[in-house]
Amino acid sequence: MEAVIYGNLTLDRNTIGGKTYISPGGTSYFTSKILHNLNLKVFVFSHYGNDFPQEKLSGIHLIPEKPKFIKTLVFKNNYKKNGERIQTISFSGSSALPDVSRINKKLISASPILIVAPILNNISRFTINKLTGLFPKSLKVLVPQGFFRRVAGGNIILKGCQIPLVSLQKFDVIVVSENDCRQIDEVVRSWKSLSTIVIVTRGQKPATVYHRGKRKEYPAFPAVIIRDETGAGDIFAAAFAYAYKLSANLDLAMYFSHAAAALSLPLFPYEIKYGKREIVSFAEKNKKSISL
Repeated sequence: MEAVIYGNLTLDRNTIGGKTYISPGGTSYFTSKILHNLNLKVFVFSHYGNDFPQEKLSGIHLIPEKPKFIKTLVFKNNYKKNGERIQTISFSGSSALPDVSRINKKLISASPILIVAPILNNISRFTINKLTGLFPKSLKVLVPQGFFRRVAGGNIILKGCQIPLVSLQKFDVIVVSENDCRQIDEVVRSWKSLSTIVIVTRGQKPATVYHRGKRKEYPAFPAVIIRDETGAGDIFAAAFAYAYKLSANLDLAMYFSHAAAALSLPLFPYEIKYGKREIVSFAEKNKKSISL
């Protein structure tokens, strides 16, 4: 099985408990990493800089193969003791994404999963229409956090959560973090005409699924230790896409994605090496049986 991911790779500078480290990041990094660990052939469409450590994505196909910029887009995530995250960026000029016309036609027919993952508001409605139109048979997943952000003086500021329905209708699944849109439950009610599966993640609290006028809660699996929350929601989205594409079972896919996300919490981003066996085993320890 193959997957195509469209969105920025970054370098993340994370400060947690007064300690700072630098790692590859961005939704494209986390989603590609877990899907590769699940034995998918993964293609990531993103520009990046000469300083991006491509070896951290060994086995994953980066398009273009060579860096476009001197410096990669940098996200600085400063986690406060109260759980608040303050975000700033550097090298915003490196946020341009590849032209979708560069996508190989052979790849289009072979890719059952498409993930569109803006981390800034830098993917136009035209590009969404073009991308989703190129992959008519794929499970199309949107992780829209970038659409809720604007940049002012290098600071990331959350803005309104509205996305045009005409764009949302192009996707089979939308995964939104409550942290990126505080009013998301109210906003989803205005999307009631959608047949799209909308998942609202809430960290260690239950995630909510809205689908065909119904709402259902799915408790998260507890993590023994939380070292770094960065990317957990992205891993959740990719794991859900994988499990739902294989099973078409909403409950099973939610348990699988909750387990995948929980396993990431004790790890730094560059330590994510677990795959299907570990995810299924972790779910079983939490009394949820998964057969994929």
